[in-house]
Amino acid sequence: TSAAEFMYQNVTMFPIVDKRGNVERFCMLVYDVTEQALGKRGMEHLNEELKTASRVDGLTGLYNRRYWQERFDEMH
Repeated sequence: TSAAEFMYQNVTMFPIVDKRGNVERFCMLVYDVTEQALGKRGMEHLNEELKTASRVDGLTGLYNRRYWQERFDEMH
């Protein structure tokens, strides 16, 4: 895995049975999906930044027309 402090995992577990259908043991498959999960979190963060940038004037830092139009639309 990467240099992350934790590991994201997908786990699949299923029983192994004998001829009579009795469970003898379980098999567990663990997949490291840390890179995909961190990539998704990074993308979500960037999307939030983009959303903010589309609603705030870069020069003044004030909400722009789009922001106020969305608030108005929510109210009506």
